[in-house]
Amino acid sequence: MKDAHPWVKDVWHLCEEAKALTLGAFDPWAVSGGFDPSGYVKGWAADRALELIPDISHVQINAGGDISLRGGNAPGEPWRIGIRHPDDATQIAEVVEIYDGAIATSGTYERGAHIIDPSNGLPALEARSATVVAPDSGVADALATALVVAGRHGAHWFVEHPTWSAWVVDRHGDQTWAIGPQFLRDRLES
Repeated sequence: MKDAHPWVKDVWHLCEEAKALTLGAFDPWAVSGGFDPSGYVKGWAADRALELIPDISHVQINAGGDISLRGGNAPGEPWRIGIRHPDDATQIAEVVEIYDGAIATSGTYERGAHIIDPSNGLPALEARSATVVAPDSGVADALATALVVAGRHGAHWFVEHPTWSAWVVDRHGDQTWAIGPQFLRDRLES
């Protein structure tokens, strides 16, 4: 690692932090071949791209579905991001309103059981889909991936982070649960 590009070192370190935070539910070292940061790096890349355009007030960077946002859609108007229903690509299951921050979704509905549970090396089965809103897209990406592995067992990760929110469809696709202000606010207002 000492000769690696600074960005590689950064991603490596941030993946270590995400692994520790999720108690190993996010673990890019649990794959055959050594290190696969794809559950973090798309979000990280979206954040880096956003940093390259500091003078644009209202911007959205989408890196393969991991989205970094700044400034709302227009002054006083939030971005409205639809979360696809995991069993029906034509349906929006939830809508998130956000001005600044990030949103990332992981799931098994498009690519099948491609997310591996690091504890046993088998496909993750606790959730069909997990969407996370956080200030940082890399963190949102890693947490969404980890929630597919951990399901409800990952809810405690959000307790000490009031700016994080999650919306999860369970493994059967028939129940959802949410934690955090982004998703609970809508339920309290209705």
